[in-house]
Amino acid sequence: KELAKNLSGQSFSIQVTTSDGTRLYGSIGVTEIQALLAKNGHQIEKRSINVIDGPIREIGQYQVLITYHADVQESITVNILSDGTPKVIEEDSEYSEG
Repeated sequence: KELAKNLSGQSFSIQVTTSDGTRLYGSIGVTEIQALLAKNGHQIEKRSINVIDGPIREIGQYQVLITYHADVQESITVNILSDGTPKVIEEDSEYSEG
């Protein structure tokens, strides 16, 4: 319960590369959320992390549920921000020609 109090209501941010300014080049899931929490001093098992809307594929604000025990759950906010460098996906010239 003490761990839950430490995380309750906290907000974390991740800067990511986007393909068009809003869509992520890839996605953010449980593994990335676990790494983000660890980087901020919170050791949480993967099985305790639930990205409510599934893997994150666009910038924005998302709720993540942390379940320590059946009776102990907390919600945190994860802000996904663009790092300002869009990833350019080059088309194969073979397909772009008529």
